[in-house]
Amino acid sequence: MRSARFWTGRDGPVSDVLYRGCTVPSRLPHIEAAVKYVLKKLGMDVPDMDSEVCCMEPVGLRPMNPDVWKAAAAIIAGKAEGRRIISICDGCTISLDSASKYTGAEVVGFLELLQERIGDVRKEVVRSSGLKLAVFPGCHCEAVCEGHGLSAVGILSDIVSATGAIPLGTEENMCCGGGVSGVNEDLSKRIRDEAVSSFAESGADAVVTSCPFCYVQFDTVARFRTYHVAEIVATAMGWDADVSQYHRT
Repeated sequence: MRSARFWTGRDGPVSDVLYRGCTVPSRLPHIEAAVKYVLKKLGMDVPDMDSEVCCMEPVGLRPMNPDVWKAAAAIIAGKAEGRRIISICDGCTISLDSASKYTGAEVVGFLELLQERIGDVRKEVVRSSGLKLAVFPGCHCEAVCEGHGLSAVGILSDIVSATGAIPLGTEENMCCGGGVSGVNEDLSKRIRDEAVSSFAESGADAVVTSCPFCYVQFDTVARFRTYHVAEIVATAMGWDADVSQYHRT
């Protein structure tokens, strides 16, 4: 099995493994491609986790059976084999980060990883889009960052600025409504519409998020121009992949 290249982090040598989750590989493979492009440009040789299993986070699943959730987290932690887990999906990140008190696994979301390497991100930027982007990390990411004493909106704004785009602030702790879709569609729509209205009122060209679920809500359901942060960073670094088929606007 391949092992990740060691690099020096804030606390010494770090070896990572990539946990992709379920939603990104099955519905949004362009996000995975963008993430891997960025990791390569940052000099990080990060292998995929072997035989991934679901983290059990999608809203409603984890509370149904906490023991199964803990067991899934333990399996994932075991597959990491002592390496830090880089999670692409914010739902997975909050699930695995919450379970780390039981598993002992070290978990970092992709957004926090970018902040950790923001100096290197700036060095790799070769073009600027000039896009005005409403920053919307989503409630999962905000919860994780808050638990780490960080501001998800602040981090995402810094990363957008580092790529040469223009971050436009949105109200913190906003939700995309995805968590109640399928349960209460009217409520989901009201929450989603409130967020989209705030993007439009800000004068944004598009919204940028780090959450695959938020991406689906705004791009696929609301048909508002939406980018995942990995796309913004990868494109600024020279990524030229045609991902138009994964965007509805």
